[in-house]
Amino acid sequence: NKNNTTEEENEKTTTTTTNEECSNKNTTNNNNNNDFVIRDGFPALRTSEGKPLIEGVEPSILCCDDNNFVSYSSSFGKLLEDSKLCDMIHEDCKKVFTARTIDDLAAYSSGCTYFVPAIPTYKARCGLEALALSIFHQHTNNLPAGSFIPEQSGAEWWTLVLDADPPKKDEDTENDDDDEDEEDMDEHEEVGMHFDADYGLEDQVPGLLVHPRVATVTYLSDYGAPTLVLNQRSPTPDKALNGIIENGWLSSPKVGKHIAFDGRLLHGAPATFFPGITPPN
Repeated sequence: NKNNTTEEENEKTTTTTTNEECSNKNTTNNNNNNDFVIRDGFPALRTSEGKPLIEGVEPSILCCDDNNFVSYSSSFGKLLEDSKLCDMIHEDCKKVFTARTIDDLAAYSSGCTYFVPAIPTYKARCGLEALALSIFHQHTNNLPAGSFIPEQSGAEWWTLVLDADPPKKDEDTENDDDDEDEEDMDEHEEVGMHFDADYGLEDQVPGLLVHPRVATVTYLSDYGAPTLVLNQRSPTPDKALNGIIENGWLSSPKVGKHIAFDGRLLHGAPATFFPGITPPN
């Protein structure tokens, strides 16, 4: 509301402000610019003066040499050693799991995601939000002070609950078409290759994909298809996704394991090519 001024007020300001004062005001506004700036498909980080870091080298968020992929074998191992707590987390994951396979006409899968803000005064409303906030802070604690605006930052999170065992056939459906069986299998255990992005924003501005600075996966099971992350960044709107992908990373599930990677990279859990580990019995 403070930025809303009438035409009359603007005219008065213009007639009573000297050129020198305008210059000083412009400098102040630039130094405290809270505009959301996109750089290379990312929300731009900020300088110590509060300006968007549009040029030059940005500080690294991922603690690895190439700033592309890092894996932690037991980040949440102790937390999940408590069987009762682990069961509660599993139940919470099932309650909020909404992802569903796309239909033939849809561009993306259905379901919703959740967002938890990084505002210091914000209190997590549930255990999964607290876990998401903990992950956010672990990945941003090494950044210089003022690198991001808390009011514009946070973690988008969701859960995936995929059974490791294939669905059992009913006697009534034993004669179903093989193609339908394959579709059921895909829906059952796969996560298609995709890019993480603000798809709500893309609905408003077609072709604009803003990716998270860091994408993560935290495993709460030892079973299921592994995560495949390819060294292929999301193309700009004027370019097609093509060319040779020379390397990538394959991460198998393990309770408490946590992986993090450049949020622009192509990834998924394609069980068709990398069958998941199935639990005994």
